[in-house]
Amino acid sequence: MSKRFKTLNRVGGLTIPADIRRDLGITQGAGFDISVEAGRIVLEKHTPTCIFCGEYATKKHADRDICTACAEQIAKGV
Repeated sequence: MSKRFKTLNRVGGLTIPADIRRDLGITQGAGFDISVEAGRIVLEKHTPTCIFCGEYATKKHADRDICTACAEQIAKGV
């Protein structure tokens, strides 16, 4: 993939070009995890992880990502 030059808008936003979004299957409302590695900004599609155990989360509890096992424990009152 070739480099692209983009500038930040006045509120600090950056648009990912349509062809890149299409190639990567990125749709409107997609979430991203942002990190800095060796002086580079890295964007990765967000993978929801459980706030309690760190496993892949498939549910929401109080607007937080949570896995099925932890959700079941909460439901039992553990």
